[in-house]
Amino acid sequence: MKTAWWAAVALMMAGCGQGGGGDSANPHAGLDVAIKDWRGDIMKTEAACRQAKGPEGEACQQFEVTCKVESPIDETERAAGVTEKVLAAMTWTARDPAMNEQKPASATATFSRTSDGWTRKAADPVNLRTCAPA
Repeated sequence: MKTAWWAAVALMMAGCGQGGGGDSANPHAGLDVAIKDWRGDIMKTEAACRQAKGPEGEACQQFEVTCKVESPIDETERAAGVTEKVLAAMTWTARDPAMNEQKPASATATFSRTSDGWTRKAADPVNLRTCAPA
């Protein structure tokens, strides 16, 4: 399952570049790493993901970035050095021990890029296919 997830991330992030946050030729360079870190943080912080492994493996599985769009940068953010801003949504399945089955879960975040790299902030839920406000 992990191989399938990484393959999906690689395909989805191909247009976002690789490496750190300092590639001025690619405004999304390093975003793939920030999203990978987000997945790791979900695994560490979501109660459902911190459960013991079940018969199907990890408590949380099938992570997928379902939408990713550029967001407008306001003047305050621009003054703070934000050069790129991306809204993204991720889905996964989380084991429900009471029902002994996997249930869908999701999160939304805004990634902002400055000269220091990408930072992430939780965002309001969106349409998981289009990233339009829900």
